[in-house]
Amino acid sequence: MTGRSQQPEPVPGIIDLPEKVSDLSRAGAAEATIASVLCHLQAAVGAEHGGALLLGPGNAIETATGSDDIVERADAIQADLGEGPDLTLLDGRESLLVPDTLSEARWPRWAEAVAALGLRSLISVRLSTRDRVLGSVNLYSRRPRAFADGDRELAESLARRAAVTVSASLTARDLPAAMDSHVLMGQAQGIVMERFDLTSDEAFAVLLQHSQRTDTKLRSVAQQVVDGYPIPVEPA
Repeated sequence: MTGRSQQPEPVPGIIDLPEKVSDLSRAGAAEATIASVLCHLQAAVGAEHGGALLLGPGNAIETATGSDDIVERADAIQADLGEGPDLTLLDGRESLLVPDTLSEARWPRWAEAVAALGLRSLISVRLSTRDRVLGSVNLYSRRPRAFADGDRELAESLARRAAVTVSASLTARDLPAAMDSHVLMGQAQGIVMERFDLTSDEAFAVLLQHSQRTDTKLRSVAQQVVDGYPIPVEPA
């Protein structure tokens, strides 16, 4: 494959990607949203394998649902070795093209390991909105030099369009957990307020102080209080 021209032919289904993904996102299906994005990007550039890495809490890198098994193994190689295109993308680049993993010199250990999986060429594009880096998308082929700059630019453009709806779907996915934490904190504060005759701010200070003193996450401290664990009040 020699790669497409700088102005590739439209791929059926790509033009309405934002609308399709938006429908999925409104249904709260973050995983289906990401899988749809991967499917469309693979079709757009003729990639045989596709996967996504997402930034989780604390910027932890997570393999997204929708990535196939071989890509998950390739992602694990990057994490284990601490080198690879995704780490470069998350550090500021928008997209990268690897014509042949057998001759790739930027990340030699990663390239050798990925080539051993049978993955010979790659397009990697950052998935980000104007104010948030979500992660990256990887599109692989088993053939060397399967992609050209035109394919990379197309993937970059489509990823940029899809990032807004992916961001919305991830927010929708994480919202219930955030709401649960908010409710849990409110319950714990109420219990401490009643138990020790404290104001809301004083009760929060008690929870925070216990969290710091015991090196326990604040949410875990709140759960302990709700479960009946006695939290001592330190002298003022």
